[in-house]
Amino acid sequence: KNDISILLSNQATDTEKLKADYTTLINAQIADAKRAVTYDKNNPQNHLALGLAYESSIPIVGEEGYKKALESYDAIRAIVTDKDYVDTIKAKLAFGVSKDEDGLVFLDNALSYNASSGPALYASSQYFTSKKDFKLATEYAEKAVSAHPSASDARVNLGLLYFVDRELTKAIEQFKIAFRLNQNDNLSLYYLAAAYKANNNLDFAKEVIAELEKRVGE
Repeated sequence: KNDISILLSNQATDTEKLKADYTTLINAQIADAKRAVTYDKNNPQNHLALGLAYESSIPIVGEEGYKKALESYDAIRAIVTDKDYVDTIKAKLAFGVSKDEDGLVFLDNALSYNASSGPALYASSQYFTSKKDFKLATEYAEKAVSAHPSASDARVNLGLLYFVDRELTKAIEQFKIAFRLNQNDNLSLYYLAAAYKANNNLDFAKEVIAELEKRVGE
């Protein structure tokens, strides 16, 4: 064999070994999670762990892993009262494997259970942002902030959408509130500096940048 064929052969062998090792690892995680569910089927965290393990199997087994993950998450519904939480998890899974129609149905279900569900509203905003439908994304982001005004991540998300739409005064306000809510969040400061700069508030931008540099240096 020439050098190229040897290299390709080695790569194929390495890939197969990695796949086999990954499969062994995931199967062990699924087995552990199944045992936990058997031991205590009324603990939603056990079903969540099993669902996550099945999610990890999707690159190997495909549709079967997706369906098993959904079944595990559905088992949580009989245990918890906040059923919107379950459908939001399912929506995120569906979007992650490019099953957008499923994901939208799950989000609709979540919001039918609880129209002010912060996770479902936030997930809806992020989905429409990914599709560049910024009008709908902003509508959901505003609803998320209205329903949960103390959620700093929802504030940052709304601020970014305002920034994209060049509503810079509104963006600045959201980033300022987000930082007040979570003063360990350097990202909200970074976005605040960018919004000040874009709005020609250069002195304020310099102050925020100086604070950021101080924090990074600590």
